[in-house]
Amino acid sequence: MAMVSSSIARRRALMSPSIWTSNSMLVIITTALVTWIIATLYHHHYLQHDQEAQELFKHPLKRQKQQKNAIVSHAKTTVKSRSSSVAPLFGAAMQGGKSFKKVARSYINMTGYDGPSTVWKKKKNPTWCVSLPKAKVPHLVTTPAHEGLLFQRPVKTGTTTLTAIILRMVERYAASPSERCQYRAMHETSRKLEFGKRDLANSFLWSVVRDPTNKAISRYFHFDVSIGQQEPTDLHFTKIMRRVYNRNDLAQQLILNDAQHGVADMPAAYAHQLVRPILDNYDFIAVMERIDESLVVFKYLLDLDLYDILYIKARSSGTFTNGPEAKGRACVYLTPSFLTPGMLDFFESEEWKSSNAVDIALYQATYQSLENTIATIPDFEETLEAFRELQKKANQFCQDKIRGFCTDGGDYVPKDERTCVVWGEGCDFDCLTEFRKKHNLHKHNL
Repeated sequence: MAMVSSSIARRRALMSPSIWTSNSMLVIITTALVTWIIATLYHHHYLQHDQEAQELFKHPLKRQKQQKNAIVSHAKTTVKSRSSSVAPLFGAAMQGGKSFKKVARSYINMTGYDGPSTVWKKKKNPTWCVSLPKAKVPHLVTTPAHEGLLFQRPVKTGTTTLTAIILRMVERYAASPSERCQYRAMHETSRKLEFGKRDLANSFLWSVVRDPTNKAISRYFHFDVSIGQQEPTDLHFTKIMRRVYNRNDLAQQLILNDAQHGVADMPAAYAHQLVRPILDNYDFIAVMERIDESLVVFKYLLDLDLYDILYIKARSSGTFTNGPEAKGRACVYLTPSFLTPGMLDFFESEEWKSSNAVDIALYQATYQSLENTIATIPDFEETLEAFRELQKKANQFCQDKIRGFCTDGGDYVPKDERTCVVWGEGCDFDCLTEFRKKHNLHKHNL
């Protein structure tokens, strides 16, 4: 009887609230202590071994002066090494030390593609240059236009570089020095610019596409990371992709009719039905990942010379560009893009592919159309090689002669000291014009 009483007493003691409260508190305290020790060791390890890398990332955002070579070299090393030593740069994005992934040239597989495509063709007696007094052709406006060189300009597809080509063309091919060819080259939808109502005989409508994945990556790192100063964690990245960048943005820009409002949510099964009218209504669509080949085709379609399509690449990652001046950041460092495994998983998901089905189909159709057209151009490879050789010479000639918004070291350049045609556009105009004159580059010898 005494043994039973003793057992009951022990059970009652174990069930006592005071005992359980003590045990719970002990577990909580122990867990908190272990967590603090791990976090402290992790923090101390990375700050001690990579304090310099962390400061290099922070300094452009605080507008601290730094030598150009140190910044650019660090940025290149960051992406190239893809090692855990760069974790402090984007700590949360690393997710426990997982390595960065280099952004690929393209994520779209063209093998076996059998969807819509076209062959871009020369027009009979095209009159793309509608020459008017310069006062009637102001630069970079967004009013509707039905004649001239009409450029549909999607965001983050290399269009600043291509617009510089247009700015030279509209001056060179005008009827007189006091005139300029009518043109449009601003970020706006084709519907608002009324490109669908254009005069087919007196206009040339063109655009450029980019792999939707690369476009989204570039846009995120430019606007959200570099300018917006957001840390590129997987959580923030995915949130922005779902909210802003995954709704067939390319097709929404290029489409010419009122069906645009339904493009954002168009089911993948209907993607090709939307792509066909775009191909039929544009005179040419370039592919950013193959910009040199695209420009040689552009030259062929408009009977230009090699000088006309020369370019100096603008606003590249690893350099400085204009930022929010009102916030004291007139120049911002363009952080080189990268992918964490989590970001890559998102881009490989069915969610991303289905929500961008039209853009993917548009890219595939445009890529195949470029291939189709190249096959019809005599001596294409020889012309491409000649263009690239001339391009190298032009870039060497213009080195240190172009001044945009910011110097290579991140200092702001006043407007009257820039070499740009307007705002930050066409900054290579004078240099490439001088290059043409110095090398006597005219149609007869190109």
